Amino acid sequence: MALLDLVFNLSKSRYPIIIDQPENDIDVSGISNDLRRLLLTQKEKRQVIVATHSANLLLLTDSENVIVAENENNTLKYHNGGIELKQIQDDMVNILEGGDAALKKRMQKLNLN
Repeated sequence: MALLDLVFNLSKSRYPIIIDQPENDIDVSGISNDLRRLLLTQKEKRQVIVATHSANLLLLTDSENVIVAENENNTLKYHNGGIELKQIQDDMVNILEGGDAALKKRMQKLNLN
């Protein structure tokens, strides 16, 4: 997190920046608070492109365009859209949450019905 903060502070340009899995080695609280705040601040100044496996990061930073990559028979295929699209929501549940059953089980265990 400190390194990412340093990169943003040293780079005052308005050029887009690409970040690969900034959530690595950060606990969920750090993602929900510090990393979220940093990315929201930066997206006001420049385009921020993030590769992530974190549903929290995707949702909490108000992602405007989600690009989903799929490997079909050794061929990469992409589709994209906003979080409000059903296909993107389904992809988020399946890829980032482990599927509908896993998400429902987690919600039941945490009494979040």
